[in-house]
Amino acid sequence: NVVGPVKMRAACFVDEFVDLSRAVAHSEGLTLDNTYNARYAEHLFRVCGTTNAWIDYAVPGPAREVRVTAFFAVSQGEPAAPRFLASRDGQSFAEVQRVRAAERAHIAPPHAGDANRQTQVDYAVALPEGTRRVKMVWTRQMALDRVEIEHTGAVR
Repeated sequence: NVVGPVKMRAACFVDEFVDLSRAVAHSEGLTLDNTYNARYAEHLFRVCGTTNAWIDYAVPGPAREVRVTAFFAVSQGEPAAPRFLASRDGQSFAEVQRVRAAERAHIAPPHAGDANRQTQVDYAVALPEGTRRVKMVWTRQMALDRVEIEHTGAVR
């Protein structure tokens, strides 16, 4: 039996950084990493960058929220939130101020020493109405582990 049509309230675009193909654009110098995952709470695949590096995503319908998991090396200082920029048209971007952050300290295997400690920060960003593009800009060394963008568009 077929039941339908099925109404979809929201879809979730996810990038777990196996490669950079899910981004519509990104700055030069971003690197992919899948080494020594014990430093990153056993999360696989990350994209690493430094200050002013950026990555840009487009979704097929208005986005409501972006959720990001990032890791910061403790040896390089306190975590610093990336800048989150939103756009309706992909041309004009504005910084989003409504950012929630939750930190978790991760201790690498004891034999690895303090140089490998990471702080995980999970960000949740409420986006302005009509957002179709989301750009994240690094404010210091950071490894992004996962990006989720909740939107009302079609599933790809």
